[in-house]
Amino acid sequence: MDIAGFYQELRRRKVIRVTFVYVVVAWLIVQIAETTFEPLQLPDWSLPFVIIILALGLPIAVVLAWAFDLTPDGLVLDSQLAKKNSFKTNSTLSDAPSIGVLPFEDMSEEKNQGYFCDGIADEILNLLTKIESLQVASRTSSFQYKNKFADIKEIGRQLNVKSILEGSVRKQGNQVLITAQLINVNDGYHLWSERYYRDLADIFLIQEEIANCIVTALEVTLSSQEQRVIKMRSTKNIDAYEYYLRGWHYFHRATQKDLLHAIEMFKKAIDKDVEFSRAWAGTADTYAFLYLYFDNQPDYREKASSFSKQALKICSEQAESHVSRGMAHLLCHEFKEAETELNRAIELAPRSFEAFYFYGRSCFHQGKLAEAAAMFEKASSINPDDYQSVLLLPQIYRSLGRVDDALNAGKKGVEVARNFLQLNPDDSRALCLGAIQLVYQGDIEEGKHWIERAIAINACDSIILYNATCLYVRIGELDIALDCLENVVLTGMVNREWLEHDSDLDPLRNDARFISLLEKLEETK
Repeated sequence: MDIAGFYQELRRRKVIRVTFVYVVVAWLIVQIAETTFEPLQLPDWSLPFVIIILALGLPIAVVLAWAFDLTPDGLVLDSQLAKKNSFKTNSTLSDAPSIGVLPFEDMSEEKNQGYFCDGIADEILNLLTKIESLQVASRTSSFQYKNKFADIKEIGRQLNVKSILEGSVRKQGNQVLITAQLINVNDGYHLWSERYYRDLADIFLIQEEIANCIVTALEVTLSSQEQRVIKMRSTKNIDAYEYYLRGWHYFHRATQKDLLHAIEMFKKAIDKDVEFSRAWAGTADTYAFLYLYFDNQPDYREKASSFSKQALKICSEQAESHVSRGMAHLLCHEFKEAETELNRAIELAPRSFEAFYFYGRSCFHQGKLAEAAAMFEKASSINPDDYQSVLLLPQIYRSLGRVDDALNAGKKGVEVARNFLQLNPDDSRALCLGAIQLVYQGDIEEGKHWIERAIAINACDSIILYNATCLYVRIGELDIALDCLENVVLTGMVNREWLEHDSDLDPLRNDARFISLLEKLEETK
C-alpha cells in the first residue's frame, strides 16, 4: 500500500481519531493528577507512574483501533467487517472492462451544490450503463462512498471493478469547474484525467466528453446506436436541467414526502422546457412509485400514464421513456403493452436494471414464473446491491420446484439486505423482505424481530403487512397471517393475480377467509 493509501486506511479504521482522543484524554488526566496528587499527599512516584501507564496504553489503543471496529452488532474484527460489507458480485473480475463512478465532491464554498455534484456523476453513470460491453457498478454501490475516505484499491475490490472514476465540481454563477480522473484499481495510477472550466451551458458537452474519454481509455468499441445515445441530449435549458437534477435528488431519498418534492422539481423543469422528455419520464416514474409503494389512488396511476405517454411522444429513442411507459402499463395491468415497452428499453439500454426488474414483475403478475425468474436474475446481476430483485426470487423458485435455488437465493438476499441495512437501518422494506427468508432459513426469532421492526417503523405500509402475512404463514400462525392480509386488502394495495401466484400463501388456499378475500378483490377489480 502506498503512503496515501496507508493514510486513507488509517482514517477508515479511525486510528487517527482514536489517537487524537487518547492523547487529549491522557493530557487531561495528567493535568488532574498534577493538581490533586500533592494535596492528597500521594507518594512522589505516583505521577510518573500514571504518565508511564498512559504512555504504554497509547500503542495498545492504536492496535485495537486498527484491528477492531465498533458496529451496531458490537465490537468486531475489521477484517470481518470488511468481509461483511463487501459487495458479493463475482468473486473474480471478468475480462470485460468495468468501472465504478463515485459521487463527485462539492468544492463550492457554501457546500450547497450536493444535488448538482451527485447529478453530474449520476448522469455520467447512466450514460455508461447504456454501453453493453462495459460493466458499471450500480449507483447504490458507488454512492455509499459519498463523503467517505477510502483507498481506491479497496473500493475497486468491493465494487468488483477494474477502474474508478472520481471527480469534483465547483459551480459559481454561470461558470463551472469540473475535474475528473479515471484510476486503474490494480496499481492506483491515472488512466486519464482532465479539468473543464466552462460555461454552465456546456455541462452536457462536458458529460459527453468525459464518457467518450472513458470509453477511449478503457478501449471500448461503441456501436453506432451507443454513439447516438451518448450524444443524445434532452434539453438545452440549464435551468430546466438543474430542476431535473434536484428532482432525482429527492427521488433517491425514497420517502413519500420526498417523492412529492421530486414531482415539484420535475414539473418546474418541464415549465422551463416543455420538450424535456426525461423530465416528463421522471415525473411519470415518481407518480408510479407513489402508487406502487405509498398510496394507490387512481390519480397517481393516471398521471403516471399521461406523463409517460408524453415522454415517449417527445422522444422515442430514450430507454427512460420506454421504462416509464412500461411501468404505467403495468400499473393498469396492461401486461402485453408493458412488455413491449420494456423490451424496447432493453434494446436501447441492455443494462437497464429498471427494465428487467419491472419486466419480471409483469411476468409474475401473469403467472409466467420461469420468465419472471430470468428477469429478476438479470436485474440482480446488473445491480447486485438491490435487495428487492434477489429477495423476490426464492418464492418463484419454490413455485418452480427449484428448492436448492430458493435456499441459495434467500441466503444471498438476506446478505444483501444486511449490507443495505447497515447504511439504511430504517428501511422497512429491506427488513420485511429479509425477514421471510430468515424464517425459511430457520432463523425464526430473528425473522420475527425484523418484521416487528418493520411494522414499528411503518405500521400502515401495505407491503410490510403483506410480507408479515407470508412470514406468519410460514411459521404456522395462520389466523395472524389472515388478519394481516385482510388489512392489506382493505388498503387496496394488492391484486388477485399476485395472491394467486404467490407460493408463500399456499397453506391459506382452502381457508374460507382467504377465498372470501379473493372474491372481494374480484368484485373490486
